[in-house]
Amino acid sequence: MEVALNIESAVTSRYSEAAQAREADLCCAVAYDPQYFDVIPAEILVNSFNLASVAGLMCRSTLNIGWRGEVYDCDFNQMLNLQWRNGKPLFLWDTKPEDVQNRPILTGDHCFGCTAGAGSSCGGAILPA
Repeated sequence: MEVALNIESAVTSRYSEAAQAREADLCCAVAYDPQYFDVIPAEILVNSFNLASVAGLMCRSTLNIGWRGEVYDCDFNQMLNLQWRNGKPLFLWDTKPEDVQNRPILTGDHCFGCTAGAGSSCGGAILPA
């Protein structure tokens, strides 16, 4: 006998449980100790820049939308409050599909985190190990 699986219900149930307590098997850690970042030299990401990773970057093909409709290039830019602007902050309802194509991407030193080595986990490893 085949059992029908309600995908939405299964995902909601699984991640609702995971939101209550840390689970090592999920892709992202719930907590980390920032002291471990203090020992990483700032230039390590810059020196590990990989031009081949740029084509697969999330910011080149997707948008990040805040809960109030704010538009960002990526989740890192959202956390840094680097919202799209055109004389004023832009929201999803202020943009058209043609605004998205070939738009300039707001960049900063944090972008080296996505271009080091095989690229960020947002786009997966794009170079063989």
